[in-house]
Amino acid sequence: MANQFLAEIHEYISRQIETDLKERATARGRGDENRLSFLDGRLSELKLIRTYLSDHFDLNTQKYY
Repeated sequence: MANQFLAEIHEYISRQIETDLKERATARGRGDENRLSFLDGRLSELKLIRTYLSDHFDLNTQKYY
């Protein structure tokens, strides 16, 4: 996997995590338990994907996030 492609994947994941954390705070403020549950699940999945990429594809000489 090309280094540039990995960097773009990590950048996308980081942006999505930031967006979801902001949405989560909004949902918590509104008391929207269904949205909170959904966002918690998506955040968990994004973090698992990031861990998988780090363990299997990332170059040791690069910092991706």
